[in-house]
Amino acid sequence: MTNKFRLLVYTTQQLSEPRVISKLWDLLSDSTVKAKRYDSQERAKLEFDISKAEHASQIYENDGLLFVKGEKDGFLGQFSQYRKGLSIWNIWLNLGAMQGRKQHKWLNWMCRLFNDLPALYCGGASLIEFNEKHAVVKEIPGGGRVSGTIGISTAEFYQYLPGLYWLNIFGSDLVNFFGEHKILNIEGVSSTLLKAGQVMFHLNDSVIPDDLS
Repeated sequence: MTNKFRLLVYTTQQLSEPRVISKLWDLLSDSTVKAKRYDSQERAKLEFDISKAEHASQIYENDGLLFVKGEKDGFLGQFSQYRKGLSIWNIWLNLGAMQGRKQHKWLNWMCRLFNDLPALYCGGASLIEFNEKHAVVKEIPGGGRVSGTIGISTAEFYQYLPGLYWLNIFGSDLVNFFGEHKILNIEGVSSTLLKAGQVMFHLNDSVIPDDLS
């Protein structure tokens, strides 16, 4: 999985709402993603069709989880429902999707996603960068080790400011906190003002970091 790019999205959007699932289903049917399967488990078996948005919404409402697989660039979406009205969406792509000519196409698709379905926060990075920032390994007395992650749980999201990655989408609350003008004028990044007071910005450097120090 180290050759993957991951989007981690915190949002109040609920796929059980007809308006939300309809907009998402349209975006997933787009030629950029070309969704082909969906289900409540990662080994999705149900054939994707634009007319099946309501069925997918019912799966999400019943199980609190929905997976969608696309034909393009290894797309895998995991849409999870959490407490307090918060949902976490994970989207994985082949790392090559965020390099070269494909990068512009996928960034445009992400702009459309967040314009249609505004988020609280989103961070996007290669799994190399993501794991370097969140992976923790502890040595066990007597030998052995255990590994885990920090800084990505729902509880931590409510307590702390989110981290920064190669790609970031700040919702209106974060934009108001830091200041729109400051975010749009950060050196070394490309910034885009989105609807609902959001700002999307990413490093001008390669998505594969040369130095994580």
